[in-house]
Amino acid sequence: MKITQALEMKMASPLSNDEEVATQKFLELVNKARNRKGAGPITWKTAVKFLMARKFDVDRALTLYEQHERTRLMENLTDFHPHEDPLKSELEMKKFTLLPVRDSCGASIALLRPGCTTRTSPPTRTRCRASCTRLSGMENIGPAHGLSSLHWALSHTTLHLLPGANGVPRAVRRRTVSRTDGRLDLSGSDVPTEQAAVLGNLLSTTADVTQLCLNDCLLSEDALKALCLGLCLNTSVELLELRGNNVRGPGTEHLATLLKKNGRLRALTLEWNNLGLSPPSFRVFADALRTNRGLTSLDLRSNQLDHQCAAYVARAVASNRHLSHLDLRWNGVGVLGGRSLVDALQANRSLTSCPVDGNALPPTLAQAIALRVRNNQELLES
Repeated sequence: MKITQALEMKMASPLSNDEEVATQKFLELVNKARNRKGAGPITWKTAVKFLMARKFDVDRALTLYEQHERTRLMENLTDFHPHEDPLKSELEMKKFTLLPVRDSCGASIALLRPGCTTRTSPPTRTRCRASCTRLSGMENIGPAHGLSSLHWALSHTTLHLLPGANGVPRAVRRRTVSRTDGRLDLSGSDVPTEQAAVLGNLLSTTADVTQLCLNDCLLSEDALKALCLGLCLNTSVELLELRGNNVRGPGTEHLATLLKKNGRLRALTLEWNNLGLSPPSFRVFADALRTNRGLTSLDLRSNQLDHQCAAYVARAVASNRHLSHLDLRWNGVGVLGGRSLVDALQANRSLTSCPVDGNALPPTLAQAIALRVRNNQELLES
């Protein structure tokens, strides 16, 4: 559903008495000021939009309206011609991409990529008009680190324009890709397949995101596949969090494909999934882990891994020379799985952390695993 449609649906519901009084007061004050300037009155519907953005606080809504009007006048955002150059060309460069995915509060999200901008690009005002044509009342995912002052200024100008863009004076919630660590956190958002495909396509080309968090996003197998396909081509994401997405079966194999084709990823968090429910699929995942040369940290807590899955992990540990942290807590590897891990650690010199609490292991096996890991740590420090 488009955000403007959501607004209209909310506005269609009856206002309370207090809200009607606030709307009437807002209209009187605004239209009185507009009349002094020779401008026509705003409508009841427009007034409600401003008040909704500020929870029907008249003073705050008036401040938003004044900011809205100042921005439109300052940036000359009164006459749009999106089918004519230079605005047409600016739009076609796809610097501003609307993501169908929404956050947990229902806000739409848009990706601003001003890295395409050069000194020979159209004036900033034209670029801002392009952003306002595409974005309205959205969350803005700003660019990450490494921006020139030109690009960063454009990002912030766009953020300040959005509350008044296209007559939708909504507060803009700024979910920004951090300039320092490039973190994009969409945790808790519902990410259907078609939206994951859009995000995957963006990830295949962008270098802005270095940390991607998609915890508790209700990812389907197809959604996870779309994301993994995009990440297979990504060269910037080093940390991926997929906690609590009920990944199992085919989804586990999609992750295996990611490990086979992506050598940039350093940390993968898969806590609270169900990778162990399909041992054949988990075997494919473990085989990919054996040959992966990039991953240094893997979190497999609470994945219903049994002794058979533990044996697959052990085989990967015996061959992998890059993994340093493996978290296997709160599974069910049991005695047989514990023995497999102890044997594998005899051939491993890179693993320096491997917590195994909550796996029904006898103290002797747990101590043996801890001892071998500690030996690796001492060798690394010597």
